[in-house]
Formats: sequence, C-alpha cells, structure tokens
Amino acid sequence: MIANQIVENSQWVWHVGISALIIWAVFIWKEWSHVAKPKFYINISISFIAIVSLALVILKPLVSNSKKQAKIALLTTGHNTFQLDSLKKAHKKLKIYNYSDSLPILKSTDYPSSIFILGQGIKAFDLWQLDTFETVYLGGNDLKGICDLKYNTSNTVGTQALFKGRYLNATAGHKLILKSPGGEALDSITLISKETQEFQLSTNLKVKGKFLFEIIEKDSLGNSITKDPIPVNVSERIQLKIAIINHFPTFETKYLKNFLAEKGHEVLIRSQLTKARFKFEYFNMKNRPRIEFSKDNLSSFDLIIIDAISLQSLSKNQRNSLENSIHEQGLGLFIQADHSYFKSSRGLFSFNFDREKNNKTTLKEWPRVNIATHEFRFKNEFTIHPVFSNSTKIYSAYKRVGLGRIGSSVFQNTFEVLLKGHTEAYQQLWSKTIEALSKTESPVVEWDTNAQFAFKNEPFNFKLRTAITQPSVFTNEASNIPLRQDIDLATVWSGTSYPRDIGWKKQYVEQDTTRVFEYYVHSTQQWKTLIANTTMTTNKRHFSDHDLKNQSLNKPKSPINSIWLFLFFILSMGYLWLEPKL
Repeated sequence: MIANQIVENSQWVWHVGISALIIWAVFIWKEWSHVAKPKFYINISISFIAIVSLALVILKPLVSNSKKQAKIALLTTGHNTFQLDSLKKAHKKLKIYNYSDSLPILKSTDYPSSIFILGQGIKAFDLWQLDTFETVYLGGNDLKGICDLKYNTSNTVGTQALFKGRYLNATAGHKLILKSPGGEALDSITLISKETQEFQLSTNLKVKGKFLFEIIEKDSLGNSITKDPIPVNVSERIQLKIAIINHFPTFETKYLKNFLAEKGHEVLIRSQLTKARFKFEYFNMKNRPRIEFSKDNLSSFDLIIIDAISLQSLSKNQRNSLENSIHEQGLGLFIQADHSYFKSSRGLFSFNFDREKNNKTTLKEWPRVNIATHEFRFKNEFTIHPVFSNSTKIYSAYKRVGLGRIGSSVFQNTFEVLLKGHTEAYQQLWSKTIEALSKTESPVVEWDTNAQFAFKNEPFNFKLRTAITQPSVFTNEASNIPLRQDIDLATVWSGTSYPRDIGWKKQYVEQDTTRVFEYYVHSTQQWKTLIANTTMTTNKRHFSDHDLKNQSLNKPKSPINSIWLFLFFILSMGYLWLEPKL
C-alpha cells in the first residue's frame, strides 16, 4: 500500500513538472521575437518564477521544521518509578508512552528529540522502529528467577539430559526441582541468597518420545512459586560398529569395552600379544570380522579407536586405506594419545599441542570430578573443534577430514573416574566423544535454529540446509513458510514462522517429508525472567552501539507556506501583464 502511494506521488510530480515545462516553452516561443532585446531574458526569468511558484502550490512540498520537539519516556514491563520521576523533573515537557508489542511505538506525528526506554525494553522485532531516533536505554527493576537455561532439546535414549542455568537474586531456602512428565521429582538443588547462582539438574533418558519436563521453584514451606516446562525430544539410540585397536591390553580398554557393550554397540577389540599374534574380542556381533585396514574392511565400521603406538605401526598401504575411508566414507578415528604422540606435529593424524604443567583438571560439566591428563593442551586453531574444554584450554577435540573426523584427547586413565564412583561423568565423557567422531549420515534435509525457546505469536527463526533446488516448507497446520536463500551458500535457506498455538509443532519440506523438524511453543507467561533477561540484553547491546540511520527522517516536516508562493505567482504574472502596456 505504501509502495503504491509512493508510485502515485512520483507520477503526480512527473505530470506537474512536464506540464510546467510545456507552459514555459510556450511562453519562450511567444517572446522569441524579442530575443535580441534584454527584456526577453527578464520576461522568461519572471515567467519561470511564476510557473515554478504555481507548481509548488499544487505539489505542496514538505520542508524540515526546526521547531524544538519534546522528549519521550517509553515505559515497558518492569520499569522503575524513581527513574521516571527523575526524568519528569529533568524534562518538564516529557511525554510518557506505554509500550505494547502489538501496536506502533510512536504516532505518525511524533518527532521527539530523544527517547528514553525504561524497564525490560522492547521486543527484538520492534527495534527497527527506533533506528532513526536518538534513543537511550535506562533499564528497569532487578530481575529475580531463572535468567538463563542451556540444554539439548534433542537427545537419545540412554544418555543423560543436563539442564544448566543461572538464577538471579535467589531467596535462601528456596528449591529448584526437576520433575518428569508424570510429576515425579528427578533432581533438585537448594538456592542460597546470592545475586547470581549457577545450577545444574539432570536425569537419565530411558524411553524415546517427546517429553515435557518441568523446573518448579518452591519456597521453604513447599509452596510452588513458578512452574516452567522444558521440552525434550528423545530419539532411539543409534547402534554403532566400533573397533578398538591396542598395542597391548589396557585397563582403559577393559572398562571402555564394557561401557560400549552395555550401550548396545557392536564392538570388536584387537589387542597385540606378540609381534605376530593378536587377541580378538567381540561384543554384540553376530559374525566375527577381522580388522585388516583395507578399504572394504573399514567401510563396515563407524568408528576406530586406536592407540598411538598401533597407529604408528601401520604400513603405508594400511595408512592410505585408513585415510581414504575417513575422507571418502566418513569413518571416525579416535587416537588414544601417549607421551610420544604429543611431540609428533606432522601428518594427517597429528595435532598441535602446548605444554601444560598440570596433570589433572576439572570440567565445567563436573566441577568436583578430577580427571587425569597428560601435561599438554590442544592449540586453539581454526580447524580444531573442541569436544571438552575449559575457558581457553582444550582437552579433547577433533578436525574434519573430508566426510570423516579425526580426534584425540589429553585425558589419560579415564577409568579412574569410574572407579571413584563418578559413573555419570565417565559415561558422558565417552558418549560425547563417540557421538562427535562417529560416522554420520548426510541427510537430504538438515534443520537448525539458534533459538532455545519458541513463544506463541512471536517470530521463530530457523535455518534449512538442503540440496533441493527450491524447497517449500510447510507446518502441520498446512501453512507455507517463505524462505530466503543465503547469498553465499546456495544450500542454506532461512525462514521465520509465527506459531499461533501452544504445544508441539512440526515443519517439513514438501519435497522430503521424512525429515520433520519438531519444536515446542511456550506461552509468554512462562519463563518470564528468562524472556526479560534476553530482552534487556538485546536492548543494551542494540542501543549501546546505536548509530542513527537516515537522521533526516526523524526531523518534523510541514508543508511549505502556500501564501508566499501564491504571492510570488501574482506579482510575476502582474509584471508580465503590465510590462507590454508601459
């Protein structure tokens, strides 16, 4: 509608301009007989002024109004009344507006010299409305509750779901309780009186399906304060085929094979007894293959775990077959490092390390669990993808090689973690490593989103990676979602949906309905502190780096005074009428 109005206005200007030129041309033709006289140039100049004045009277152009405008205080949820009172005292003509995300922020006649935002701030999708105004974000009242939560929305059977977050301004004695979809208490933590408190809740996932866990806050008397849902999509565990190659039997392999076998993976272990003799062990395998490091033989495995000595003992042909299987077939390789491995900085199977004094560490996932390490750490390089790290120190990582991945770690004797009773830490340590390195299928359609939560009637952004030329995305409500192709990557598309109902939602590509993207839509009455904290952070970042765009747009404009234009027209025409009679 706006675009049509602009086109119509431009056409009107064009018509008036052409008409004015034609009239002026006619006047010049009329006066052409006096071209040799000075009055010719005087008359055509005055006629030009008359015609332009008349054209401007018709077009009514707008000019900037230099009149000083009032300031505006924009009140959002959680604003501080003391801040508002201070602004009123400092700015006597302060206008006060209440923000609503369902309405325009300003009126079309508003041209404030500056805007003060009080409270939690405006929604991210409304920030553009203030891009042309000088805006100051003042914040609001302190928040109380869970302001941040990180967890995997998609998980597999047999793994542990970890819910890590931060709580602001807790009341001592209150509890956070993780409850199952059936209402059973799974884990809990007692809050202490602290400005910011980090917490972690966990549970083991035993059955596949879509589940809605809850984090409930209760006071010291057991009364519920808040109740917020946590959606988790649990899929069936993928059974992998893993080969473990050791130069000699170790305790590390003994406990690792038991863990992998209990998880249902097919495991082959080859341990060297003498120079020409090997011991083979098989778990969950019907047939009993041998590991020969030929391309055909390696193609049946998803992951090879090999110690550094066995890797160095491979012949040139065996190394080539291993490299080809990783690069072309997506085979994963995990290298169990020893002291000599850290000094080897050449070749496809090596990494770069920095020497470290400490021979043990703790991870943020398990701050009370000490894990033995070699006195080395991975160099933080562009090609390295960390699996486990603390701050700038990387303890376990991998690099991509064609379709596959090669990884290693500086951990040693991880079975000691299990013997000390930290079963969950040991299992997660190896589960995450195996998941990161194992062979994966290349799906035709791959979904991704940066949003941890989706909310009713608010934009939910997602990305789609597919080789399909013109994908069409539909929801389970049969709504078609427009897509925008990435300017650099032709296989990457982005889109935005606006879910209208609370609950589980589905999206799928019309050309391949097997890869369904499922997510849960929350009510805006849930996770209030988390929403508020995100909004405040977004407003702080946006307005601290706020560069005014098209500053001239926020200056008030009014039509040019037609009386003066009409006066110029009358005087000019009066002169042209009187001049021949004088």
